[in-house]
Amino acid sequence: MDKQTTLFQRTSINFLVKAGAQLLNFALIPIYIRYLSTGHYGALNVGYVFINFFVLFGMLGQNESLTRFYRDGTLGTKHPGVLGAAATMVGAASLLLAALLFFSATNAARLLFNDAGLLDFFRLILLVGIIEAWNLLFVVLLQIEKKNRLYAWALLLKHSLKLGLTWVFLAVFSLGIRGAILALLAGGSALILLILPFAMRHIHFRFDTAIIKKMLHYGLPFVLTGLAMYLLFQIDQIMLKFLIGLEAVAVYGMSYKLGSAVQYVNTSFSLAWFPHIFARDEARARSTIIRVSELYLIIISMIGLVLSILTRFFLPLILPVRYAAATDIIPWVVWGYIIYGLTDFFSAGLLLRLKSGLFSLIAGIAAVLNIALNYLLIPVYGMASAAVVTFISFVFLFGGAFIISQKYFPISFPLRPYVKPMLLTAGLLLLTYFPLFSGKSALIYGGILLLLSLALPFLFKMIDLERLRRLLKN
Repeated sequence: MDKQTTLFQRTSINFLVKAGAQLLNFALIPIYIRYLSTGHYGALNVGYVFINFFVLFGMLGQNESLTRFYRDGTLGTKHPGVLGAAATMVGAASLLLAALLFFSATNAARLLFNDAGLLDFFRLILLVGIIEAWNLLFVVLLQIEKKNRLYAWALLLKHSLKLGLTWVFLAVFSLGIRGAILALLAGGSALILLILPFAMRHIHFRFDTAIIKKMLHYGLPFVLTGLAMYLLFQIDQIMLKFLIGLEAVAVYGMSYKLGSAVQYVNTSFSLAWFPHIFARDEARARSTIIRVSELYLIIISMIGLVLSILTRFFLPLILPVRYAAATDIIPWVVWGYIIYGLTDFFSAGLLLRLKSGLFSLIAGIAAVLNIALNYLLIPVYGMASAAVVTFISFVFLFGGAFIISQKYFPISFPLRPYVKPMLLTAGLLLLTYFPLFSGKSALIYGGILLLLSLALPFLFKMIDLERLRRLLKN
């Protein structure tokens, strides 16, 4: 079995597992909508955003360092030392950060949720942040060790338990958003308990300054990158909270969760993609990036079209009226994340040349652009403009990263294989915005477009059959 086939098999497993987990997360949405007020649902979304920022600083970029150095010989050590160093740094950083925030919890609750009465909710968030930091470290370990079965069981257990307990805590015991965060805490703890026996066989805790220095040098720039990316991903929800209110955050947050589902494809591929590329020489890395990116573009375009069509024609049938604005928000989020996913291919040279700091700089500029545009547009055009700004910011990030990457690791991407699927995709996407039908006719029209979108890979094969055969053969 060749390495490219192995790569796509691992990607498929990652995607299926994450897709299953995401479906379980989607099942939470009707529970939140029914049992939480719009304001409390907005507060819960803000809480999730805060957890992501907590994990970012609690990790110190060691998830990236672990991916880069776990099987790398440049450190002159066996890989258990690398894992032990990462675990030590994550444990210390997350605990210290939680302790510092604990003493300002009252002010933080008032600032984030407009309600000091949610103090206990905020304290639970800090505990969840610690758990989620360890979750991320352990999940990276499973990916590197190719323990796909354990990875699948752990992730599905976490999200299944979270879903079941959320219903129990909200529907049966009426615990509100505290119940929602308790369910997340239980799910994260279950994942750690399941993986811990395996992880402990690979962790050697020891204080080795050479290892720690090397890993911090590589990983810390990713904190800045992650900060910039999280600002791109989620600062719009925080800004909506201050510029409009928590009710807007509820509608936008729900829309964003549905639209960003495409990111699970990107993440699934990245977990297998980067270790694969790091293990190849420069010439083979270039050819692999070209070949795989062409196929990836076809697959991700089909997924993006399917999500956009489902949003435009079928989602309004099940959404409450107060969430109707989601149909205008979701497509922009979907295609913004698709552009972001393509950045992994077209800027891979920055990581191959260990220029992660430059990517951080570009992401930081994109984040500043995002914040500025949101500040200007949200008060005028409302929450939908935040989704448009997300798309614009990701396009800027893609273009800037590609240009800089070409300087340090030039790749001659052939234009032709990318143009045809892009034109087909753009054409089908435009058809979704033509108000030609209404009522049942619109559903039939949407169903036809959906079938055409699912056939996109085959349509591309019919247009350029010989090219696709050569692509798959290589």
